[in-house]
Amino acid sequence: MVHSEGIPKTILLLELFQKIVNATNNDYTFLSSAGYTNTYIVKDNDKIDKIFRHVFENFSKDINLEEVSKIANMTKHAFCRYFKTRTQKTFIQFVNEVRISQACKLINDEKNQIGNIAYDCGYNSLSNFNKIFKKIKGCTPSDYKNNFIK
Repeated sequence: MVHSEGIPKTILLLELFQKIVNATNNDYTFLSSAGYTNTYIVKDNDKIDKIFRHVFENFSKDINLEEVSKIANMTKHAFCRYFKTRTQKTFIQFVNEVRISQACKLINDEKNQIGNIAYDCGYNSLSNFNKIFKKIKGCTPSDYKNNFIK
């Protein structure tokens, strides 16, 4: 589908839908376990939305736990516990995922150099950026870029 255009792309999409509709229990596996329960509480929407918005707007800057815990109106320790129970990840993991996601978008633009992308996404060290990128994506930024170009 990625390399198709026009009507052939639409036909491939429809064929994909048909495979999904006709799938049997043996054709797929669930992404979550049977015991998964959503811990996202409706009354917390405003608080978690403020935190998410702050991260999305400031991922290119230094985001410290002190300022984010103040946004949530909590102590640092209480905030860390709260965030982990609501998202199943640490706050640092979340920030890194947002930054690496943005880095992937920038890498896809062939004009950007990886060193500049690291700094644009809030990393002060290229080696730290490479380490976190590989941990999250399973490959280095250079490998990601080369695979995308192919």
